[in-house]
Amino acid sequence: MLLIITASNGKNLELAQHLASLAAPTIERTQLLDLTELDLPLYTPQAQAKGIPPALAPLAKLFLEANAFLICAPEYNGSIPPA
Repeated sequence: MLLIITASNGKNLELAQHLASLAAPTIERTQLLDLTELDLPLYTPQAQAKGIPPALAPLAKLFLEANAFLICAPEYNGSIPPA
């Protein structure tokens, strides 16, 4: 499965949607994941020590099932956006 991830809406979401439409005819399974639609918990070492929250299990499963990732994300302070 090709997992196309967007970490912001606007032009990056449009790009991700366009790429998904291009990939769909040739790749058996393509899925678009918009991280801005999720209520993700803030990462902290303490949260990591507790393990994956049950609410995030489907998201973790989605990432584990993917064979490839395509990420559409803007530059944010010289790095990736918080989402």
